[in-house]
Amino acid sequence: MNEIKVIGITGNMGSGKSTASNYIESKSYKVLYSDNIAKELLESNSDIKAKITNAFGNMAYINGVYNTKFISECVFGNDKNKKDNLEKLNLIIHPAVIEELINQIEINANNGLEIIFVESALIFELGLNEGFDYVINIYSNDNISIERITKRNNISAEEAAQRLKTQLSAEEKRKLADFTIINESTLEDLYKSIDRVLLYIL
Repeated sequence: MNEIKVIGITGNMGSGKSTASNYIESKSYKVLYSDNIAKELLESNSDIKAKITNAFGNMAYINGVYNTKFISECVFGNDKNKKDNLEKLNLIIHPAVIEELINQIEINANNGLEIIFVESALIFELGLNEGFDYVINIYSNDNISIERITKRNNISAEEAAQRLKTQLSAEEKRKLADFTIINESTLEDLYKSIDRVLLYIL
């Protein structure tokens, strides 16, 4: 397998990591999106579908389609077991996502790619940071993140804050990352900051 430089892109919900990743992708770099891989596996992997249905009941899938609203309510909503439910969901999906990420990195390395980016909110939470050459953290304070989440997901600020609490704090990620890009201003400022980091690491 050819040597490949693997760079993580992380950040909490609402930080703008997907916007940053999309910009990097627009510059002709390969980006793997963990969330997209998870969604594909939830819809196509029969073993995962069986495990999810066994853990959460028949409402987890409707006519074979993953019931995002129902599962979100189980893991983020008013369910008294939501913490345990989130842990159950993560134990089912995360190992499969990691396996698929490794598989896709290997495929791209064998095809001669020299640099690949992996976008994931949970790089530090899952202890994956040692597997990357660098980790770039996209940072915004909680108030800005909550505002973005409420607009994007059409949920209350309270719900958005609860979802943020399921992740390592933005400040903690800032301490752990190799590079932190603050995304609290304009898109232009974000892109300029990304360009500076890319110049350094590539």
